[in-house]
Amino acid sequence: MQTKTALVVDDSRVARLTLGKLLKSHQFEVVEQGSAEEAMSWLQQTPTQPDIVFMDVMMGGMDGLAATRQLKADPNLAALPVIICTGKDTDADLEQALASGASAVLPKPPAADALQQLLDDIAQTASEAAPDATASSAQSEVELLAAVRAALLPEIENKLAASLSALQQQIDQQKSAQQSSGGLDALQEIGEKLSGSVQSQLEEFKHSLSSQADDLVSGPAAQAVDKAVDQLGLRDKLETLFENEGRQWLNQQQAAVREALQQQLMQDMNAVIEQKLGDFQARLANQQETEQQQLLAEQQQQHEAIKSQLVLQRNLSFGAAGLAVLALIVALV
Repeated sequence: MQTKTALVVDDSRVARLTLGKLLKSHQFEVVEQGSAEEAMSWLQQTPTQPDIVFMDVMMGGMDGLAATRQLKADPNLAALPVIICTGKDTDADLEQALASGASAVLPKPPAADALQQLLDDIAQTASEAAPDATASSAQSEVELLAAVRAALLPEIENKLAASLSALQQQIDQQKSAQQSSGGLDALQEIGEKLSGSVQSQLEEFKHSLSSQADDLVSGPAAQAVDKAVDQLGLRDKLETLFENEGRQWLNQQQAAVREALQQQLMQDMNAVIEQKLGDFQARLANQQETEQQQLLAEQQQQHEAIKSQLVLQRNLSFGAAGLAVLALIVALV
């Protein structure tokens, strides 16, 4: 699987981590830079350019729009797609981002669906540009073949001219030697041999030309095919397909896990609630029993006090009655 690299430029470490996590889920290798100045320095020094750049707008020092304009002004970096990341999504902000040379705008905080759509759009744009690249590659192959012909044909023509000159000299010599004896048959035989020799040399030159042309063309042609495959986005499309299938499987697994956790949580909560209710009811019953015992004790004390008062009053009444009877007896005596 082809490795893709994304450069994330933001002065907020949290923002870099958030976007980086989403990009890693799309099989991107993420390079983080905390300022536009650091990002430009890294781009000019790295031997391998990233596949895409995510640029924050509001940063200390150079802002993201100025950095994008500077990046697009560099011929070695102008082809990089730049995505402006901003918390403002007005039409004016979008126009400013596109005017700076950015390919699109990604709202902050980034959403997984929005990032997926943005990456799909960029891949589609690259695939639409692929026919032009293929045509350019075909034109380069034609130019290469023309250069091969221009380099080899003069040598072949010179060798053929030398061979024909030698053949003509041999024919002239044979004519001079055979004029008196009428050796036409021998001359014809010599001509056929020389013609076969020339034909053999022509075949050898043709084979040499074909071999050299194949060597010169096969390498660039293979590179052109690989480049066309990359520009058509076949690898990216396969990766996107695998990504979508994997995400669907993960969503199903997450839903099953979420449902199981919810059921377990409800069971645990019900058990805790029942236990708390039982403890509360037990404490309430104990409190009521204690209060009833205290109330009965107080009533018992009050009852004893009243009873004591009644006994005292009765004794006093009996004493008074006894004194009255005693006084009556004394009076009668």
